[in-house]
Amino acid sequence: MTNIHQSCVYHNEQYQQYCIEHALPICFKCIHAHRICNVDTGVHSILNSLKNIGSIEMKTRISNIKFSRAKDKQAQLQVVAASKTIHDVKLNLQKKITTHGEVVRGCCITREGDFLFMDHWRKKLLTVLASDGTLKYNMSLCPNDGYDITFVNEKHVAITSGNSGKYDSGVSVFADKIYYTDRRNQSVVCCHRNGSRVWTFKDDSVLKFPRGITVDNDGIVFVVGQESSNMLIISNDGTHHKEILTEKDGLSGASAIFFDKQKKELLVANLKQRAFLYNVT
Repeated sequence: MTNIHQSCVYHNEQYQQYCIEHALPICFKCIHAHRICNVDTGVHSILNSLKNIGSIEMKTRISNIKFSRAKDKQAQLQVVAASKTIHDVKLNLQKKITTHGEVVRGCCITREGDFLFMDHWRKKLLTVLASDGTLKYNMSLCPNDGYDITFVNEKHVAITSGNSGKYDSGVSVFADKIYYTDRRNQSVVCCHRNGSRVWTFKDDSVLKFPRGITVDNDGIVFVVGQESSNMLIISNDGTHHKEILTEKDGLSGASAIFFDKQKKELLVANLKQRAFLYNVT
């Protein structure tokens, strides 16, 4: 509770009159200073009958109103990038490579830019080419038939082998899903790691005898058809596809494929002799 002053703040005397021109009460000592003003003498009797001119009461309580700064709101804004679709994929040919292979089933690129090709059951060789396409060395895999290959680190690669012909499918892994080609059923399959199927793509009018398969950073699938001599890209949900490379681009018995997720480079190899390096945008 706050009281309004009942005495003159200058002289500590009781208010006697009221100065209309200055809109304030005055004591008898202030009268001389306000002698030319229009003074209301009736205020004396009023003030004598009042104990308090007025009072102010202050209360505090908890409010539910929340305040936030504009900068805080701005910091919380998130830009959601549009998902990449198969129609956004563009390939730019970087170079053509002579593999000297006869039955190339697998390929990959090392961090140094070397090209590795797995020549299957005839030569049974791992061929390593430098980034300029020159031969670095061949490694014999006899008596095994090397099939597919992938880069592990600077000193190691992983090679699958087999000659039964029953399970020679291309396989790729992305996030929590496994993608593989089923050449007997002319299809591409996506499944969870526990084996439950997510989707199956099959269209033998455009993809025949699917072999190599790989997946980019957005889950878009790249697959080559050996008999159709082409390459398809399939959306990450398996509902859309697009033929992006054909015989006109040099594919002939396309068999192996590899996508470098760091460099965003795509290596596509024919069954014999020729491979192509593309930059993917």
